[in-house]
Amino acid sequence: MQKLKNILACMSGMLMFVTAQAQPKLERVEYYIDNDPGYGNAIPVSGIKGNNISDRTLDIKIDTLSPGIHLLGIRAKDAKGAWSLDNSWLFLKPDTSFLNVPNIVRSEYYIDKDPGYGKGIEIAISNAKNYPGASLFVNVSGLTAGKHKIAIRSRDSRGNWSLDNVDSFMVSVVVNGNSITAASIAAKSICQGGQVKVGYQKSGAFNKNNIFKVQLSDSLGKFGSNPLEIGSIKDTGNNIITCSVPAGLHGSGFKVRVVSTNPAITSANAIDSIKINSQPPPPVITPPGPLQFCRDTTVTLTASVGYTSYLWNTNATTRSINVSVAGSYVVTGIDASGCQNTSDSVKISYQTCAKPGAAKTKNITTKNATLTWKANPCALKYRIQYRQLPGTFTTITTGKADTAYKLTGLLPGTAYEWKVTSVCDTNPDITSAYSKPVSFTTKSAGFTANVSEAIKNNGSLKAVLYPNPAKDIAYVSITNAKGNIAIFVTDINGRQIWKTGKIISGEVSIPVKNLSQGNYIVQVKDNTKTVILRLIKE
Repeated sequence: MQKLKNILACMSGMLMFVTAQAQPKLERVEYYIDNDPGYGNAIPVSGIKGNNISDRTLDIKIDTLSPGIHLLGIRAKDAKGAWSLDNSWLFLKPDTSFLNVPNIVRSEYYIDKDPGYGKGIEIAISNAKNYPGASLFVNVSGLTAGKHKIAIRSRDSRGNWSLDNVDSFMVSVVVNGNSITAASIAAKSICQGGQVKVGYQKSGAFNKNNIFKVQLSDSLGKFGSNPLEIGSIKDTGNNIITCSVPAGLHGSGFKVRVVSTNPAITSANAIDSIKINSQPPPPVITPPGPLQFCRDTTVTLTASVGYTSYLWNTNATTRSINVSVAGSYVVTGIDASGCQNTSDSVKISYQTCAKPGAAKTKNITTKNATLTWKANPCALKYRIQYRQLPGTFTTITTGKADTAYKLTGLLPGTAYEWKVTSVCDTNPDITSAYSKPVSFTTKSAGFTANVSEAIKNNGSLKAVLYPNPAKDIAYVSITNAKGNIAIFVTDINGRQIWKTGKIISGEVSIPVKNLSQGNYIVQVKDNTKTVILRLIKE
């Protein structure tokens, strides 16, 4: 990060306020670069105390600025609201792009006469910034005796050519006829199963069906009677051959040479030897997978040690990565020789968005009820739908940590139904199936006793209501009555909807088929007592 430092150093007296009175305290100091955004809108300087900022150091980030000349403006406001004049400086951000040296993408040479850029004899290279210690085996066959010159130049990835590096040499013995040299090798060290480029230079005429072939020796530099061919090209001129080295070879001291088929000529061995490095073992990722995790969580994947660098299929280059997206992950480990191997993939998927379990209703009163459920560890939040039967649903959203919700403002003696779903993601919206609907009925207003309590608290008169809840007919069984008996059925608002005539004892049927679903009050009276029962119409 580039920083412009010490701008405010020794600024005592520079932010001046024209006044003959004692200097008020500074309330704000701010700065801007190039464009003034207006008073109070520039970048503030923190930690301002007193009425001056002498010897204050200010670090200003300029890494996002373009190279060139820029303007820095600084001003201050005192406690009375008065602003100073702007103190302005010009500063230069240098262009450092020249420090990023591009790779060389082509090198070539010529002898005596320049054929033009890009038309020289190509040298086998790998893309790099420089080639220290590189060797070039030049074919001088066909040259006349005497002094000659050789020139080498290169072109970078930006298309720029270097100056020609020119040297002279002497030919004392003239050699005529066809010949080949294995002039250049792109790399002296390669990996098992890798590739290497070999450049050759020929002299003389070769027939149009000619094939140039690159042969590889053993690790002792010997070719034997059946040398290994690693690359070829059908050509009659100078060229580069890309060669593939078999995976089973490794060691030092390998040599290459170039042979032709028409005419049949074998070059001398290339100057440089080739080292074939063993491939490192594949990295091992832990945990190995397959893995499942919640959508809002992160899994850390770590590659095994023993490599100088790493490259994940996410383009991360650290040994460990944090993963929050489902998919397959692999890592390539690269050793000190530049050889690499790739791990097996680790597959990561999201856990199924499960619906909440164990949905129950608790603490039911005339107006309230508490809904509870078992948490889903992958839920970001929950959605509850509830309704008064048989109405439409109302939706409520709760937080991630919630496993209960209190419904309020309910109607007394009313049947309700609810269900809950897990929300596991919001972009896109991913939810589970809803839990099985749970029904409950709020308590009726005006009484709190259930049937057994009514029998216990009302003396000798006994009344039992069944079935309850009832769908078509409910029955009241009456015993120990004193005198005539009357039965009344009212809704929760006290409106009478059914009654019997005078009876003495026995069992009475109450028709409920045409009643709306909900709670009703059944009063059983004799001459001395009243029993109150709750009837639920389903």
